[in-house]
Amino acid sequence: MGEKIWIEKRGAHILGNYDLKHLQAIHEYIFQDIYEWAGKLRTVDIAKGNMFCNSMFLQSQADEVFDKLFKENCLRKRG
Repeated sequence: MGEKIWIEKRGAHILGNYDLKHLQAIHEYIFQDIYEWAGKLRTVDIAKGNMFCNSMFLQSQADEVFDKLFKENCLRKRG
């Protein structure tokens, strides 16, 4: 099923401020039936060839990325 059709069938519009909390809400919505940890920040470090962001820095790194995206007018807050 295509992504657009899947989203329409689920019928949700996840409103938010396009920040980490909003991204977590989207992740939880999409993966809630698959992963019990959907929408939660990782608490362990993982790698797949290269190391991903250390779990203890996820919040600060996400804040940095979202701040940069807002400053570059790539995202607009809604709410």
